[in-house]
Amino acid sequence: MADNIAFLDKVSKRLIFAIGLILVVIIGYIDYLFGEFSILFLYFIPIAFVIWYVGCWYGSVLTILSSFACCIADYKFVTISDDLYWNSITQTAFLIIVAFIINALRYALKT
Repeated sequence: MADNIAFLDKVSKRLIFAIGLILVVIIGYIDYLFGEFSILFLYFIPIAFVIWYVGCWYGSVLTILSSFACCIADYKFVTISDDLYWNSITQTAFLIIVAFIINALRYALKT
């Protein structure tokens, strides 16, 4: 396990961000297929991965892209536009809060 973590520390930040972005696209597509069910928690996997190995800035960008993917997936199933806006705002806020918590945990464990 320690060898895998040491390996990920040596991998390019762009590659890790690209992997996280691909995971967000895959999760967004799955969310689009199963739009009636909330799979917001699955977006935490690439966000935590990118924040941990790349940093907060890239993690914040991925968080915004994740909330955008979640909004697109919900667009198909929401009948009232106010619900879409409210859901998008709350999901974005939740993802941002979790991203900052993960970054704080990373910072606390690295120092």
